[in-house]
Amino acid sequence: MDAAVQRDLAGLAADATYGAFVQFKAGTHKQHDALLAQLGLTRVADFRRYARSVFASGPALAFRRLLDSPLVARIEHNRPLRYFGDTGPWATGVRIAQ
Repeated sequence: MDAAVQRDLAGLAADATYGAFVQFKAGTHKQHDALLAQLGLTRVADFRRYARSVFASGPALAFRRLLDSPLVARIEHNRPLRYFGDTGPWATGVRIAQ
């Protein structure tokens, strides 16, 4: 679990709603979905086509319990992406008006 998630969860009640990226290291999509559902988490966005990761939302306590699963590699904070130098328009596909 990254430091920002640990800091967030330490200050939240067990039933407070939280959202974070969950990265898996093992298992199938069905096993991942079953684990999330079992803990009361909702898959908000699915990135498993590109990486073994989903964005999930649900009770803070569920994110703490996710770490007990051998399927989970990491829980990562949702933070804005930073683009370096002049790569922002290229990386996002957004054109700059000239």
